[in-house]
Amino acid sequence: MAASAHGGIPSFILDLPIWFVSGVILLGLAVLIRWTFILAHKFYVYFVRPSKNIKKYGKWAIVTGCTDGIGKAIVEEFAIKGINVVLISRTQAKLDEQARALESKFSIQTKTVAVDFSQQSASIFEPVKAAIKDLDVGILVNNVGASYDHAEYYLNLPKDKVEYLIRLNIYSVTEMTSIVLPGMVERKRGAIINISSASSLVSEPLYAVYSATKVFVNNFSVALHYEYKGQGIDIQSQIPAFVTTKLSKLRSASFFICTPRSYAKSFVNKIGYEPIITSFWTHELQIGLATYLFPLWALCPFLLSRGKAIRARALKKKTEKQQ
Repeated sequence: MAASAHGGIPSFILDLPIWFVSGVILLGLAVLIRWTFILAHKFYVYFVRPSKNIKKYGKWAIVTGCTDGIGKAIVEEFAIKGINVVLISRTQAKLDEQARALESKFSIQTKTVAVDFSQQSASIFEPVKAAIKDLDVGILVNNVGASYDHAEYYLNLPKDKVEYLIRLNIYSVTEMTSIVLPGMVERKRGAIINISSASSLVSEPLYAVYSATKVFVNNFSVALHYEYKGQGIDIQSQIPAFVTTKLSKLRSASFFICTPRSYAKSFVNKIGYEPIITSFWTHELQIGLATYLFPLWALCPFLLSRGKAIRARALKKKTEKQQ
């Protein structure tokens, strides 16, 4: 290939039409400006933007699935800010213990409601309605949820397991929203935050039902955000990736895996902003890189392979226990 006398630039480049060269330069500048804006905005959101005064929403917050993991850490973040909390989980003894600890340490008020969200009867929500009847509920966090025991093919899931996932991950969200939202509309203030999952963004094989239920959470939240934003109510889906909880079965934190406490701090800082957001900054980085670098046709087979490995280990462990 011949080079010109102009600094070793190939002659074929110098022969290109000026309009073509100008177009390539403008396109490159546009891409550079776009990515500069995106990165600057991400930096602002995760490291500069101040959190909102969440006490403006009301005196009380409701947190479902509150006695462990992410839910427990979120409750403590609310308590630190002086917000009273309605604690909702399945086991009354755990709720009573948590309530005593919160009232003693943070001098806030608490109420407890034992609810098993996996039950099919609509009557399970009556105690919730009674408990919050006269409360100024400003925030609802729909955190209760469940995943698979381990990665599994859809046809191998028992029917009751599928129904269990739908009731905990979908029905609990819609019913709790129906209970709390009318009061927020009447007061013209409030926030509802539904905790989703990174699985909702990648359609994860061998976790098909769990992944699909979290897609519902995203779409439901964003739609309601626009329906009720004009009435002073902020509705969000916040997306965690890997957090050290019983649900995830992860024990140790790392760069991409955060503790419930770290996640909860970031979670509270995002309340009242975007209708859907990845709460923790390294989760945003991880998900962004994965979905940008790998299209679904490449990412899903990788997730399937990983799921098969998880399934094989789990089945092996079950077999060993039975022997």
